[in-house]
Formats: sequence, structure tokens, C-alpha cells
Amino acid sequence: MRLLTIRWASYLLLTAVLLSMPPAAFGGQVHGCVTQNDAGQAKAKADVAEAKKSYYRADYYEALGNEDLAKCNIDAAIADFTTAIAKNPKYVEAYSDRGSAYLTKGDMDAAIADATSAIELNPFFPNAYYNRGFARQVEGDVDGAIADLTKAIEFNSRFEKAYMVRGNSKRTKGDLDGAIADYTKVIEINPRSADAYFNRGAARRTRGDLDGAIADLTKTIQIDPNLAEAYVNRGAARASKGGLDGAIADFTKAIAIKPDSAEAYVGRGAAKGTKGDMDGAIADFTKAIEINPNLAEAYLNRSAARYTKGDADGANADSAAAARLEK
Repeated sequence: MRLLTIRWASYLLLTAVLLSMPPAAFGGQVHGCVTQNDAGQAKAKADVAEAKKSYYRADYYEALGNEDLAKCNIDAAIADFTTAIAKNPKYVEAYSDRGSAYLTKGDMDAAIADATSAIELNPFFPNAYYNRGFARQVEGDVDGAIADLTKAIEFNSRFEKAYMVRGNSKRTKGDLDGAIADYTKVIEINPRSADAYFNRGAARRTRGDLDGAIADLTKTIQIDPNLAEAYVNRGAARASKGGLDGAIADFTKAIAIKPDSAEAYVGRGAAKGTKGDMDGAIADFTKAIEINPNLAEAYLNRSAARYTKGDADGANADSAAAARLEK
């Protein structure tokens, strides 16, 4: 699961030796809806069948809500949990599960309200702290998110998702050591978490640990060979170490997986430019601009390449375009 793209640093002009690219989106930071597998849906159906024995009790609607949530019927799930709460206003799980449904729907205020209600009813319920922490992180309340996620971990020391999102929150605050520690904990719990290796690799790259970043991103690719962002990040780390051919190979692979990756084209163009292939660099920057006409870095880098080739007018036009976009 991946979300929350942030711009960590600008690309350096291709005339510089190091290629500085922003880490791609956070891994493990999406609360979108993924339809559960057959086993998950079967369990939800079994819970409903059991609850039907007491049709008029809140349990029935709680079970029905979870079945709808398993099928990604979000509005129906919210209605079911609301009925369960109406029948039992102290139903902690119904508040927490409705909060999860609101998170999936993107209604962070409602998610926070439901999580808070669940916590008021049961101050030791880790899922409610997780939901509220996740929502607060999305809303930009990073300190509040870290506090809630720490509570969730206090009550469930193996809460994988809580460590992941807390790591993302710490990374947002610039606490790279804390973020790396949290991602490492996720890996201890789940050694096959591509998101954790991806996030730790991005944090290590930002910290300047390029070898550690490359190792983590390589592990990410081994687990999930179709994650374009991992190739982009590894390509940037390789370029920063001077491994331009390896970087170009990584950016090319990212483009093959995700042809609309403007960042991959910018990265490959910068690596080509550093190698002296100005025509190839200009072609890649131009393609990046076609994909994302608002990407200032692409104009800046194309400006540098055009200037190197003696095209002063083209270089000035690109520089002016970049300046307009960065206002």
C-alpha cells in the first residue's frame, strides 16, 4: 500500500555529478479498499450467519458491516455500523470499524471522531489509536499521529501497520533514525514487507547511506519486481554513487513498468546528461514535460542540457518556464 507523495529535494542540474531525486511515495500508507480474498469473505459471511441468530442485536449489523467492508461496499458498511451503534451506543468495535470505513472513504474528520469515541469507551483499544493516528497523519497533524500510533504499539507490540505509519510520520518530521528504526521493526515482524524495505531504503538514501539504500531497494525489487518507484529510487542512489550505467538501467526498467513516470524520465535524462549524452538527455526531459507539464525540474535540466549544446534561446525559455512553475 502506498500513498503520500512528497517532494523531498529538487533535482540537481545535470551538470552536477550527483543526481538528487526525491524519494518516491511512502509505502504502506494507503487506506484504500482492496476486496478480500475468498477466505476473508467466507469468514465475514460466517460471522453474519452466526449473528443472524440474533437479528435484532447490534452484533448482526456489526457482522454485516464487516462483510460489506470485505466487499468494498463502503457506504453500506457505514450504514451497517451506524445501525449497530444505534442499537448499542457503547459498541467499541462498531465505532472503530466505522472509523476504518471512513478512512477508506477518505473522510478523515469522521474517522477521527469515531476513533475518539472508541477510545473514550475503551482506552486500551489499539485499532482505534491506529485509525486516529493514520487520519491525523493524512491531515498533517504529525505529532498527534505519532502519539496515537505509539499508543497503538504500546497495546500491541507487533502492530505492523502502526510501526509503518509511525515511521512515515517520523520521516515527514525529518527524524530519519526514528523512521528507520520503525521500518526495521516492520521487517522483523514481516520479512516479506516490500513497503518496509522500500521506505527504509528511501530514508537511508535521504540520510546519505547510499549503500544501505541500494541494498534495501534491491530487496524491495526482489519481493516486488514490478514496483517502478523502487527502480527510480535505486537508480537515483546509484547515480549519486557515480554508477551511471546502472542508474540508466534502473530508470529504463521503471519506464518499462510505468511509462507515464515523469520522474524516471528526468532521472534517466540527468544520468545521460552527466555522461555527456545531451541529445538523449533532452529527449528524456522533453518526454517528462509531455507527461507532466508542471514539473519544474524537467525544464531546469533541459535548460542546462540546451545551454551545454549552445542553444541559449531554448535554455533561457526553459529556465523561464521553470521559474514560473516554482513561484
